[in-house]
Amino acid sequence: MGETLAATLENVSGETNTSGNKGKFDIQYRDSDRWRTIFGREDVFAGWSDEGVTHEPGEGFRWEFTFSQDGASDAVRHSPTYHVCAPLSSGEYRFVYWGVTSEKEAENDYETDYGVAARFTVRS
Repeated sequence: MGETLAATLENVSGETNTSGNKGKFDIQYRDSDRWRTIFGREDVFAGWSDEGVTHEPGEGFRWEFTFSQDGASDAVRHSPTYHVCAPLSSGEYRFVYWGVTSEKEAENDYETDYGVAARFTVRS
């Protein structure tokens, strides 16, 4: 069935901060030379929305889902064109959130070229 994967993003500053929306995440696996997404998509894709989300100190996002092919596919319900495109196997993975922002991103519709990630290992 799979284990539960939980990831959190919390505003640990003493100030209100803004991030992109909760759907700006990816799960990637490490192959021999780089990180690759586990998700594939159908040909039709409308794109991501770029709204900003305000987080008071101590607030943020929590993602939780069963780390299996079906469970990970369910995690992207916000974009039904995405799904896990191959069976998940043993190896090194990471959860990446692409919605971290700065004043520069806030001025540019929350577009960002960097993210925060947490690695984990899958053993089957």
